[in-house]
Amino acid sequence: MSVVLSLFYIIVFSTLILKWKIFNDTFLSKRIIVSLFILKISAGFTLNYIYSNHYNNRQDSDIFKYFDDSEHIYESLKTNPLHFSKLIFGIDNASKDLEPYLNKTKHWNYQSGQYAKLTGTTNSTFSNNRTITKFNAIVRIFSFGNISVHVIFMCFFSLLGSILLFKSYSGLIPTKNKLMLCLVLFLAPSVLLWSSGVLKEGLISFAMGAYIYSLFKLKKNQKWSLKFIVGCCGSLLLLSITKYYIALLFLPLSLVFLINSKGTKTIVLKYVSYLFFILISLFAVESINFDFSIVNLLQNKQNEQVRIAKGGYYYVNFNQNNTQQLVRFNNDLSKKSKPLKSEGNKDSLLLSIIEGIPYEKFSNGVFSKTQLTDSAFFCYFLDSFPKANSYYTIPTIKSNLFTVLLNVPKAIFNVFTKPLFKESNSLLFVACSIENLCVLVFLFYVLIKFRINSNNIEIILFNVVFSMQLFALVGLTCPVIGSLVRFKMPGLMLLLISLSLLMSNPNKKLLTSLSKKNC
Repeated sequence: MSVVLSLFYIIVFSTLILKWKIFNDTFLSKRIIVSLFILKISAGFTLNYIYSNHYNNRQDSDIFKYFDDSEHIYESLKTNPLHFSKLIFGIDNASKDLEPYLNKTKHWNYQSGQYAKLTGTTNSTFSNNRTITKFNAIVRIFSFGNISVHVIFMCFFSLLGSILLFKSYSGLIPTKNKLMLCLVLFLAPSVLLWSSGVLKEGLISFAMGAYIYSLFKLKKNQKWSLKFIVGCCGSLLLLSITKYYIALLFLPLSLVFLINSKGTKTIVLKYVSYLFFILISLFAVESINFDFSIVNLLQNKQNEQVRIAKGGYYYVNFNQNNTQQLVRFNNDLSKKSKPLKSEGNKDSLLLSIIEGIPYEKFSNGVFSKTQLTDSAFFCYFLDSFPKANSYYTIPTIKSNLFTVLLNVPKAIFNVFTKPLFKESNSLLFVACSIENLCVLVFLFYVLIKFRINSNNIEIILFNVVFSMQLFALVGLTCPVIGSLVRFKMPGLMLLLISLSLLMSNPNKKLLTSLSKKNC
């Protein structure tokens, strides 16, 4: 039944590709696009296999844990369709009518439950994991719980995003160089793999394609068409509820992009002014005593990522004033505790912990130095995380914007070079290392052999500025190489597109000097 259902949807989407005009292109035939679709599905199935074998616990896998949560959201459709609509659209999430479904989920409540309140996750989360859960819940209507069908749906949407990106940039590249653009958008290993799984990167690929396609049409046509305005707003909304920092990076940069300017120097000055304005704005926000702080936001995100990457067992401790305090232990305390009656939390059993057990107390976003439990240490279990195998030390974000900016070059360097064989402890990391090396070689090759075409300078700067901002953000806040190779994918895609644009204009001075030397 599973195979038959998967084949059915492959045929349905392949037929849609063959019939839908949006997939028409003079360079890419419909048969090639269908072949790319099949290739993406194969990559998606491969990613499912990797995640199912890499993680010992299904609840630790980013693919399966949100897929499993979606089952409880989908069940609300059978019980009460109105409840399902509320959960999907985020209406009245605190309603007691929704509790029977939400209480069964594990990860949905991380952004509203007690763990979120104790850690500040509600305020610091840069991305919304509920979006991918909602996607899975909707697709369950068609899949009957078959995850292979979810892969096929995601591959279709991400393929559509890639096609829209190809249409956006292909007009700027000579026909003889369009093959390179195809390789970047459809066959680059990171882009192919991460956008084909049931992960947020697939939705991001679709949203980015729709957004950039609509944005470029608005820029080119001058007259703002309603359908392209709707395309920009809709795709920006999808980005904002998936990973809102990508939407925040795109929005001001797009406004700069839409400003008409002529001449290479004027365009360069426009983007330099934009970066200078962003810098001044950051310092201005930090100097004024606002409740909102960019540095605090980055700190909270970094602390959240480090906290999860370190793993451990998390308990809620009650101090003398009976206030709750999050504490972390390296090991499970079930054999080093005495169960008491349920207090403080109706769903957990209060534990009396024996003396002399090392623990860390969570305060102001970070954990304190190791302390030892005393005879009056009471707590109940909250949650546990496995330690990330690819954890690495990142520059600590301090409460000073200047120190954050000093760490940006190292953060970007880490994004470009991790993993690079030294950290390659698995076949997947070896493949990522090879890709990173190829990207660096490709980057230096293009910068040396080709020069910037003045006709493409606007697009190249738009792509590069976005990519470097994203790389800086990821490098500053992500301490896990396995996550880093995923999170950088949108920026890597636009960076490689820019290198493809550069290849259309050879460096004639360099070629002349080389020919003279050969003579």
